[in-house]
Amino acid sequence: MNTATPSKKQKPWIRVTGLFIQQRLPLLIYMLLLSVIVTFTWISRLGIYRVSLNRAAARLYNLTERLETMFSQSRQNYKVVSELGLYWLLTTQSPRLNR
Repeated sequence: MNTATPSKKQKPWIRVTGLFIQQRLPLLIYMLLLSVIVTFTWISRLGIYRVSLNRAAARLYNLTERLETMFSQSRQNYKVVSELGLYWLLTTQSPRLNR
């Protein structure tokens, strides 16, 4: 007994050749409109990505400038404290300073 089913020809997913012009034209307009929308969406996404990357780089640059300023001021304060001899006073465990 042969239980194999006879092979059927697969129909194409989209058959444009058998359609009339009244049926093909809306399909072609839809495909064109869809491709335009996808293209402009992709271009917009790339533009937003580039702008956000540039803003992030600018923020990082500003942050490093601020940190550099803070560290240089801290280093200057440390020099002033060590020159005045206050370093010993600040590092000792004096009961007056612990209040």
